Amino acid sequence: LQSTINNSKDKNTMAKNNNIPKCNQCDSFSVNGIYCHESGCPNEDKKYNHDTESWESVYTCFECGCEYDNPESAGECCGFIQEEEEEEEEEEETQLYDVFVRSWWIWEDTKFNGRVKVAGPGEKTYTHYGVSLAEAKAICKEYNESHNPGELSIKSEFEAQ
Repeated sequence: LQSTINNSKDKNTMAKNNNIPKCNQCDSFSVNGIYCHESGCPNEDKKYNHDTESWESVYTCFECGCEYDNPESAGECCGFIQEEEEEEEEEEETQLYDVFVRSWWIWEDTKFNGRVKVAGPGEKTYTHYGVSLAEAKAICKEYNESHNPGELSIKSEFEAQ
């Protein structure tokens, strides 16, 4: 295969040590044996396929490092992606949240200036306990749209239990 490529391509277009043709989109080069494209090159995240003589997208499984041609098949080797999605769905269904109201400014007493407003989260006042994510978002949205945050920027938020 190497001799076929060397015979069919001009040797000046081959990246040193990798037998990969120079990229037609950027001034690619090899650093310590690692083939590199310029930043922003459309072929930056692609690999050269010698059979088709083109740059093709390659997707890598985060769990085992296997490479695939399309994103749908990535992770099928070890089931990593499917397990991760199932865990996220279960977490969303079982995770409960507490809703609270607090200010983002507080009054601070000073020796010479009296009271001054300083940035800092105020004390939390809980309004709802053990609600789902969708309910928590709806409660916060309703509160924040119907209440004036005022001088201390009082707003509704939520946190996981």
